Amino acid sequence: YKRKPVIMKSGCGCYLYDEHGNEYLDMIGGYGCCVMGHCNQQVSGAVSRQANILIQPSNIFYSDLSIELSDKLSDLFGGGRVFLTNSGTEANEAAIKLARKFFYDRGEANRNTILSAMGSFHGRTYGALAATGQPDKQKAFSPIPGGFKYFDFGNISSLEEQLTRDVCAVILEPIIGEGGVIVPPDGFLNEVRGLCSSNDMLLILDEVQTGMGRVGEMFAHQKYGIKPDIMTLAKALGGGFPIGAVIAGEDVAASFDVGSHGSTFGGNALACAASLALIDLLEEDQLLGKVKSLGIFFKERLGDLKNLHPEVVKEVRGEGLMLAVEFEHAITAPLAQFALGKGIILNDLTPTVVRFLPPYIVTEEMIDRVVRIIGEYLELNYSGGM
Repeated sequence: YKRKPVIMKSGCGCYLYDEHGNEYLDMIGGYGCCVMGHCNQQVSGAVSRQANILIQPSNIFYSDLSIELSDKLSDLFGGGRVFLTNSGTEANEAAIKLARKFFYDRGEANRNTILSAMGSFHGRTYGALAATGQPDKQKAFSPIPGGFKYFDFGNISSLEEQLTRDVCAVILEPIIGEGGVIVPPDGFLNEVRGLCSSNDMLLILDEVQTGMGRVGEMFAHQKYGIKPDIMTLAKALGGGFPIGAVIAGEDVAASFDVGSHGSTFGGNALACAASLALIDLLEEDQLLGKVKSLGIFFKERLGDLKNLHPEVVKEVRGEGLMLAVEFEHAITAPLAQFALGKGIILNDLTPTVVRFLPPYIVTEEMIDRVVRIIGEYLELNYSGGM
């Protein structure tokens, strides 16, 4: 995204402060990373303490925090092994390699095609970019790595049409994020899980954006009652500190033996300390339940905008605190600029879609303020009023 002409100097809770001391209510949370707010004391404190103990021993050794974090993530996932990375795109690269090597190790080297949804986003490195179902993001970087085919998100028939003997896996966001916050139709993810199981294919769920409580469950797939063979995480996982993870069942994970994959900084002690502190916070005080209830409140308030401005607001959608408003016209850039001038940070995701990824500590009063400012913009520029 094009940078805004603002230099941020500090942050606290749901607020950022620029070099002139101006305060901004952050409704994108560092694009979904700072889920407990900026500079959360438990996360920052854990990193600070660890920085005086050990930062990175190199991955030829085990480290206590990487073991602790891996065990914790495995427990949350329901068993399996964990590979730690530095970002979401790295996690998805590793997942792609793991899926292909799993079938290679079974003597099925020709099963190497991966199916992905149109409109999806899995990262900007080459493998993850190839998995991303957005041709406009790929065209300037051709040739893109092969071995990927695409289907229409939410359409099980479209997915079935792509099934051939060389398909090894489906990679999917439970809710498409960067592509517009697209929620799947009821039953779709269950159908995909069933299709993968019946055709001996792996299901890779990219939970980089939906994972770690964003939709009110620790992982979004839990909301839909399914379990993937491989899951990727990042963003919220470090509470603002860079870290990613790949989690897979024991049988699949066993295909990553010595030399199959690696990362110099993946699983470093600082990142693990941040992540462990973040998970402790998520497990405290019914926080995920609060995410659900705040999400319902936020969605209802955004729905009020639609009711008052049906000629402008096309749709309100999302789950938990991963929400979006789609407009009938290309108004999001000037809307975001208007909001910034009022001290609110919005993500003009596309010319017609604004995405909301606020910290989980956002309050109803903050949400009301955001909706009020959006309403002011609509009143100034379109018919109707609040």
